[in-house]
Amino acid sequence: MQAGKGNTLTQQEIDNWGTDTDWNKVFTRIGISQQHNLAITGGGENINNFLSLGYVDSEGTVRSTDFKRFTLRNNLNGKSKNGKLTFGSIIGLGYSKRNQLDDETNTGIANNTLQNPLFGGILSRPYIGPSPYANGRELYNAIGNDATNNRQWILQDNVNGGIQNRFTELSISANANVNYKITDYLSIGNRTGIEYKEYQRTFARSPLGYLSISVANSDGSAYGGNEDFTTTQDLTFNSITNITFNKSFGDHTISAGAYMDYIKAHVNSTFQRQNGLNPLQWQFGAGTGYIPFNPDTPNYYRPSVSASKVTAGTLAYFGTLDYDYKDKYGVSGVVRRDGSYRFLPTNRWETFWSVAGRWNIDKENFMADSGFRLLKLRASIGTTGNQNLGIASDNQNPLALLPNNFLDLYSGISGYQNLLGYNFTNLSNPYLKWEQVKQTNIGLDFNYKGLIEGSVDYYQKRTTRMFNDLQKSSVTGYYSIRGNDGILDNKGVEGLIRYNAIKTADTKLSIFANAAYNSNKIVSMGSENLAGDVVHAIGGPAGQYQLYPYIGVNPDNGNLQFLDRNGNITEAPTSGDRRLTGKSRYAKFTGGFGFNFQHKGWFFDTLFSFQQGGWIYDNLNSWLMDPNAVVNRNLSADLLNAWTPDNRNTDVPSLGAKNLSLGSSDRFLRRSDFVRLKNISVGYNFTKEQLGKLPVRGIKVFVQAENLYTWTKWKGFDPEPITSYSLNVYPNPKTVSVGLNVDF
Repeated sequence: MQAGKGNTLTQQEIDNWGTDTDWNKVFTRIGISQQHNLAITGGGENINNFLSLGYVDSEGTVRSTDFKRFTLRNNLNGKSKNGKLTFGSIIGLGYSKRNQLDDETNTGIANNTLQNPLFGGILSRPYIGPSPYANGRELYNAIGNDATNNRQWILQDNVNGGIQNRFTELSISANANVNYKITDYLSIGNRTGIEYKEYQRTFARSPLGYLSISVANSDGSAYGGNEDFTTTQDLTFNSITNITFNKSFGDHTISAGAYMDYIKAHVNSTFQRQNGLNPLQWQFGAGTGYIPFNPDTPNYYRPSVSASKVTAGTLAYFGTLDYDYKDKYGVSGVVRRDGSYRFLPTNRWETFWSVAGRWNIDKENFMADSGFRLLKLRASIGTTGNQNLGIASDNQNPLALLPNNFLDLYSGISGYQNLLGYNFTNLSNPYLKWEQVKQTNIGLDFNYKGLIEGSVDYYQKRTTRMFNDLQKSSVTGYYSIRGNDGILDNKGVEGLIRYNAIKTADTKLSIFANAAYNSNKIVSMGSENLAGDVVHAIGGPAGQYQLYPYIGVNPDNGNLQFLDRNGNITEAPTSGDRRLTGKSRYAKFTGGFGFNFQHKGWFFDTLFSFQQGGWIYDNLNSWLMDPNAVVNRNLSADLLNAWTPDNRNTDVPSLGAKNLSLGSSDRFLRRSDFVRLKNISVGYNFTKEQLGKLPVRGIKVFVQAENLYTWTKWKGFDPEPITSYSLNVYPNPKTVSVGLNVDF
């Protein structure tokens, strides 16, 4: 292949080339973080108070990103002199400000190599130096519209201020609880809370940014750039009222309760955008430098506004009953009636239930000399409901998500020549119902002589009336609506064990491990859709990859080889040759292990985490393995092992292979297995005796590291996030911190 910068140079010029840019250092950094916490406690015989203040200031791994947060929390608990009345309150205040990447909230640029800076350190060519230009205007004057060959400088301009994205959050919460014992066995109580959150997102494409200038020049406008303001106000009220009964009759104890749980949420959002910014006057977030709209040129500088208002609520009544005999045997049950605003009155209410039993085997006479301090067998079966129609994005109240699915909605629009018109904005589903989950669980808790302790659980869970997209005729204007369709089974085993190897006055050592196995299978689905590469296929796991098998390189010509639907080798597979792989993004095995060690004042703790059995399609690696992109982006060194007539025994196709562009194969489907040193900390606790006359009760100093090392064959940023594709994955940072705790 004769292409790229090297094709224009002699070998001597290549050998003497002086530029070797580490683009990871250009786009990322070693950030500094600091965290400060202050806690004050006080009280008397019948009342106590806890006050805490916290401050965090953290630089992001990617340049131009950071996070700052201030928190205040006050807990008050008290009781009357006779102990019949107990009360408490929790008040919280928080404010945070975060400068973040656009791609963190804008999934539309996940694979955009001109707008997503996460690609900068990987795809930028090392033989080109960092941008010598002060801003996007200078960059545009130098390269014009040649974005393809200058991606690295455009991404650098984005990070340096061409794109700005600031998110702030204000949260205020107040909760109060009170309980009064009418008699020794009958009590009434209430817990009420109010939480207010206000989110503000300010986003701008700077008028001096390359992307803004490029767009302005393409559409003929004198001024580029835009600035967005998005504000969300979320007020949620929750109140739980209860009456409880608890009484013992000899060896028998009965507990019962009746509850009412009420939730009300008011979520208001506003959005406004200004198109056209004057670089001489514009300041980020200040509302200055806006180019006024001119009706004579309606396609330029037109501002836009929108708003939404959601009032959401749920109401539940439920009762509980528990019976215990001699603290050996017990049985309990719950029945609840739930209602949600999401459904029509005919489907608004559902009844859910659960029953459970327990047997404290260690309390039996025949276990008296067994050494078991705890041996409990327990089992349960029951149903729960889900009324959240989807997964809420960051900072979104799930109760306000998709609020109008049972309604037909119309909206006014600006039509031809700005005349008022109407359009259809939502197709109703009047048959929408609660999603229901039925789960069975059996478990065992144990503690043998204080040396070995832990638990093991086996569960089966069936989700019916799953929330899914129901396919509809495009005649309606909608290809799908949200509805109930499908049955999903989950089953698994979870276990935890801790071995207290050393327990002396001066030295303690405990070793622990936890692990979980989970598998899922779609049992039925009325609107099965197998059109894509990631599908929900009946009989397989959710989010299953559907791809045609890649079997290697043809040693005769260097082309890629695949299997067709009949199992025959082919170099030209079609979409019909794709097959269900049985592989998905969900790892079947997850867990962790580590130890806690103490000797006198010293301590040394570790935590490892792991997962096995998940798969991710590595798009980013597929880009690095594409020799056709050699002219304008960095490539993998693995291409040096590409097929040639003299190198036929290789798994890397020829650089000139005729079928490199074929997608939908499993060539880049990779395991996401890993073992990670998640946390390690070393420190020393000074006692009051060691501190002498200092006015403190204790001091703790420590060094801690997070995500220090990961053992994995995954080549991308991070194998831990649960995702079908490797794009837009912000890696978990390695963090080393030094701390000091002082107890007055």
